[in-house]
Amino acid sequence: MSNVLTQQEIDELLYTLKTGKVQSLEKAHPTDEVKYKKYDFRLANKFTKEQMRSLDTIFDNFSYLLTNFLTGTLRITCEAEMISIEEQKFLEFSNNLHANELFTILAMEPLTGSSLMDLSPQTAYAMINRVLGGPADAVDKGKSNFTEIELVIMEKLLKQIIRLLEEAWSKVVPIQVSLDRMEVNPQFAQIVSASETVAIITMNIKINQIEGLMHFCLPHMSIKPIERQLSMRSIYVGKNEKKEADRKDKKIGGMIKDSRLDLIAKFNTTYTSLLDCVNLQPGDVLLLDHKVNSPIHLYVEHMPKFKGRLGVKGNKYAVHISNVVYKEEGQ
Repeated sequence: MSNVLTQQEIDELLYTLKTGKVQSLEKAHPTDEVKYKKYDFRLANKFTKEQMRSLDTIFDNFSYLLTNFLTGTLRITCEAEMISIEEQKFLEFSNNLHANELFTILAMEPLTGSSLMDLSPQTAYAMINRVLGGPADAVDKGKSNFTEIELVIMEKLLKQIIRLLEEAWSKVVPIQVSLDRMEVNPQFAQIVSASETVAIITMNIKINQIEGLMHFCLPHMSIKPIERQLSMRSIYVGKNEKKEADRKDKKIGGMIKDSRLDLIAKFNTTYTSLLDCVNLQPGDVLLLDHKVNSPIHLYVEHMPKFKGRLGVKGNKYAVHISNVVYKEEGQ
């Protein structure tokens, strides 16, 4: 069977007899060429997929907190939505920045270096107008820059917003965010070198009918101290550990809630001399250093916890609790 010619081989022989030319087998049987794509090692991704998913989870939670904060503070319908998260070079990101935007440089410990928050002027002016009691209008095209008063108002708002950022990060790793400075010129918002890899988180802020963007720029080198915590596995393990800790707390609370404690009611301390104390006889009357209208102190295991008034209920003495003694009052 191996000596039987195929139809294609027969056609090649007939073509050779007719023309006297030998047809190339390579042309008759073209091979599929493998196409290669040039790889630039300078553009290699530095953020892992797990880190990007963790950042997505963090800022998705932040957008929910920001929606509630803006709605309650501005007293108008607001919505914050995370649009995208991507890895870029800082040069590519900075080239897309425009003047008159509000750039906030943040210090996020234990992260190293600085991070950048960019807020569009439409969103910033809508916030300012609502805080001052006006409508959420768009920015005036003839307005060139923020005034000093407007910057002070925005600084106070942003300091409250970064508290929400701390809360969003707390589920992964506790951080302390502080506002370093505010700029309106992108040239003064260069937090890293142009070739540094950064993660850009883009959010859409809608205040009534006004929409604008908010960007977070997180350099890759800044997350070095928390790389391990930024894995989804660490997040899930942390959640499970928290659930286990809550379960143990409830169990311990159930075990100790029926424990018996000594509750002691005391009058004010009365001092006397040793001679008077030795000469006390049955029937003597002691004059206490405690006025009739003065409150009785109640101690729980020798710790002052309550104040009350002495009275009678049925055929027993009783104490009516008037207020609670906090730690500062007991010291």
